[in-house]
Order: sequence, then C-alpha cells, then structure tokens
Amino acid sequence: MPDQSVPGVLRQRLARNLKFAREVRALTQEQLAEAAGMSRTYVSEVEYLRRNVTIDVLERLSMALDLDVLDLLAQTKDIEALLVKRGPGRSAAGGRRR
Repeated sequence: MPDQSVPGVLRQRLARNLKFAREVRALTQEQLAEAAGMSRTYVSEVEYLRRNVTIDVLERLSMALDLDVLDLLAQTKDIEALLVKRGPGRSAAGGRRR
C-alpha cells in the first residue's frame, strides 16, 4: 500500500499547476480565493500540498482561472505551453473554457 503521508503525483501536479496558472494570471492567492469562493488559506494549503481537494473545489479553482479541470492536472510542460499560448490577460471571473 502506498505511503499516505506522501502526496500523490496528481496532487503534486495540481499544486504546481495551480500556483503557476495563478502567477501567470497575475493573481494573488487572495484574489484567486475570492474568485473561487474560498479562503486564501485554503488556496495556500492546496499549493503547498497540505490540503486534498474535492472535485467540486477543483472545478471552482479551474473556473476561476479560466481553465479546464484537466488543465490543472496536466503535465507541467503542457500547462506551461497552454498558458503561454493563451497569455496572462484572462480575468479570474472569466469562466471556464469550452
């Protein structure tokens, strides 16, 4: 059985991609938290692998960043390419990409 104290690969990707996407969008943790309807502390805990998120929270975060849920779980190089291509000009209230 895997060691439960070590975050899984997807959780690590989520934390890295969430922080990267937030920074590319030039958002603070507080701004992202407000757009996603949660506390700044919660966002920080996700980024620092101290919090395991539900699917509902993952969806709220992706919507606030104008990303698809799968983008937040993608390989790091994939989300970097996506965000560089789309640029930082998206607002936190932009809604989810279709």
